[in-house]
Amino acid sequence: MITEIEFDQLQVMLADRGKPRPKTLDLPFRTLISCGECGCTVCMEEKYQTICSVCKTKFASKNNKQCISCGTKISKMNNPTRLHYLYARCTKKKRDIKCVQPSLPYEDLINQISIHLDQLTISPKVVSWILDQLQKRSESQLKINTQSMKNLQSIVDRSQAELETLLKQFTSPENADYSLIGPDEYRYAKKQIIEKKENAETKLVDMKQQSDSTYEVIESAFNFAVTARDKFEKGDYQTKTDIIRYLGSNLVLKDRKIIIHQRYPWLFTKKVSESLQNLRSQGLEPEKSIDLYEKNGIEDLAISTLQGYQDSNLDGVFWRH
Repeated sequence: MITEIEFDQLQVMLADRGKPRPKTLDLPFRTLISCGECGCTVCMEEKYQTICSVCKTKFASKNNKQCISCGTKISKMNNPTRLHYLYARCTKKKRDIKCVQPSLPYEDLINQISIHLDQLTISPKVVSWILDQLQKRSESQLKINTQSMKNLQSIVDRSQAELETLLKQFTSPENADYSLIGPDEYRYAKKQIIEKKENAETKLVDMKQQSDSTYEVIESAFNFAVTARDKFEKGDYQTKTDIIRYLGSNLVLKDRKIIIHQRYPWLFTKKVSESLQNLRSQGLEPEKSIDLYEKNGIEDLAISTLQGYQDSNLDGVFWRH
């Protein structure tokens, strides 16, 4: 088996004798990177060039079969130098902005993202311990949520009963002359009860959704942190793209630097990783002693992560996978 790049290089060597396959570019990070200067999309661009072995002219050879200067066919050249470039560049599609951002070689882009992923990486043993703490917290929180949901359901039931009682009172024969409750008073009272009922129903739906997904989402995120960098470095274009998309963060390219706006819970995994690195710098080995996690506040970070997720998730602003 040969790789796609090797296949394309072989076609360049064969040139007029080869049969290049119809190709639609399937390059990584499509629509995931934006320019930090003009805001346009950053695209990945690929170039093939050949240095003629006869006249030493360098020319684009993706669609050319011969040297543009001396006319020598690539297939007849004696060991020509073949060059392949892949880089990220701004599409510069905003005509009213003169964007001067330079391109960034693919290898530099990958290295910068790998460094970021390394900051999120946590060992399997630490993740296992963190998830255990979160599970305990989740079970405790579940009991509280269950009681809260019962209270909310009671408000819904009482509100419905109040609406029925209010309607009976308003339509009763004794109120034919509106001596008990007038139309304006009825409409106002009905509106107040309905608002109370709908508010309780909304909170009830949110809590049910939260109870179903909170732990699963965080577990997925932390398990991802164990292997993210390794999979990113070894994976193909699609794997790399999927990993960046999973982070739920758009990338910004400016001055040949990639900026990744970290999102919760990735900030948490970074803090844990930094805490563990701090222990190692002191000559300690946190992976070998769970006591070190607790003594250095990592347990508090684990619990605050779950609480922070729950609070922000209720507000509807937390990242969801």
